[in-house]
Amino acid sequence: MTASEVAAPAFTQLTRPSELSSSMRRELAACWAAVVNAGGAVVPADCPLPPLTSAHTEATVDRIAGELAPEHRRLVVATVDGALAGWLLVRREAHPLEASCSPSEATSPSAPT
Repeated sequence: MTASEVAAPAFTQLTRPSELSSSMRRELAACWAAVVNAGGAVVPADCPLPPLTSAHTEATVDRIAGELAPEHRRLVVATVDGALAGWLLVRREAHPLEASCSPSEATSPSAPT
């Protein structure tokens, strides 16, 4: 690959807790903390204010992983050359009022906000 070529991202959709390895959970937690510290992500409700470490976001990532389900909660992970580039949590809430008010969470260490 030359300097002018850019690797295309690969996207993986995860729909079950068993599909999310412990190493990927650690990468997601580190990514989330890095993005929060850069001013570009939602701080999880159970975390202190920045600066954060991945230890602060691990419990929330574990909760998200445990709630994955094909019908209502999916995690889309983007990688470039095998390295985590960002991720997006897509949720479908069952109740119509919740469905209209529930934002998705997206995190990427390289995307400006």
